[in-house]
Amino acid sequence: MMRDYNSENSSRHRPWTVPENGPTWSQNWNDALFLHWPVSSELIRNLIPSTLEPDLFEGTAWVSIVAFTMENVEHKYLPVPKCISEFHELNVRTYVTSGNYSGVFFLSIEACHHLGAPLSRWMSGMPYRYAEISRSEEVFKASSFGKFERFKCRFSPGYPLAKGTAGLWFTERYALFRMKYGSLLRQEIDHGEWPLFELKIHDVCVDMPQFGLADRPPLYTAYSPGVKAFIWDAVLQKSTALSLLP
Repeated sequence: MMRDYNSENSSRHRPWTVPENGPTWSQNWNDALFLHWPVSSELIRNLIPSTLEPDLFEGTAWVSIVAFTMENVEHKYLPVPKCISEFHELNVRTYVTSGNYSGVFFLSIEACHHLGAPLSRWMSGMPYRYAEISRSEEVFKASSFGKFERFKCRFSPGYPLAKGTAGLWFTERYALFRMKYGSLLRQEIDHGEWPLFELKIHDVCVDMPQFGLADRPPLYTAYSPGVKAFIWDAVLQKSTALSLLP
């Protein structure tokens, strides 16, 4: 079960305070690759709910691939077996705003666990699906046969990066949004600041044209050894229909 959450240092880097009630989940996001592409705002508007607005950086919308290894998943009350909760994951996300909150909206989340992927989809409401994923110290590879999507990156971490405007904008996100029964939900997230390092890309192949990603190099990249994240239950952000919250 999840260890006690300590929020003493959260206000130092978060744009708003954490909720008074404690988080429900904790998990480690380890050995993360960040790759970011500029895309048109029109494309993003067609991919996100109408209740959200694209969040812009350098005057444009963005789609990011974040490839990492999920480990040490814990629940506030229930034990979580490692055999179903530790796996490599690749998510495709964009950046959005709603009212006074900014955060991420997941376009796709792929996990290489036949049971963990559907369980994560059921428990979190996120668009998890199974994919073939393998990684080594130098290669991260993912293939989703259902939609014929491909990602392969040959890389090596480099020197520590001073976290400038871009690094903060892409990585320090403390809310995620999703739709359920016609209503927009928001989930709060807390973690320490991502320690960022140079990500040397030796070769990258991306085939996800529906997200504006098809064999063009990312504009910004970074590597991180990881963070421990804490996640709250979803709350209603905006209702567009009669809905039942989880």
